[in-house]
Amino acid sequence: MATTTKKAANSDKKDFKAIMAESGFSTSKGNSLKLYRADLMEGTDSSLQKRMRRKIRTTRDKFFAEFLANEKDNKKLKDLQTRWLKWASQVYQDVNLICSDNTSESDKAIARKFVKAMQETY
Repeated sequence: MATTTKKAANSDKKDFKAIMAESGFSTSKGNSLKLYRADLMEGTDSSLQKRMRRKIRTTRDKFFAEFLANEKDNKKLKDLQTRWLKWASQVYQDVNLICSDNTSESDKAIARKFVKAMQETY
């Protein structure tokens, strides 16, 4: 029985890794669980959830950095928007709600600017 649970956990990890890979960033590094899709972390222990959340935040911050570096380039923003919407819809319950209450004010400001830009048409 433990083997079945371990196999199920390994298949969940592969799904998570596949989702993270679609972000277009490497995931060498994965707030509140209500930000994320329930099925993403279902059946994982708190230690694994913490690592997954850290990877998610790191990837989100890479999207922010790319956005800030290419704010004036609509072609690059369109590509970023496509990748963001695909990735975020698999990770977040709401792609417009991507920060928790304990996120720093400067990160929240960047997130608001980023989310607004990702809603625009390029």
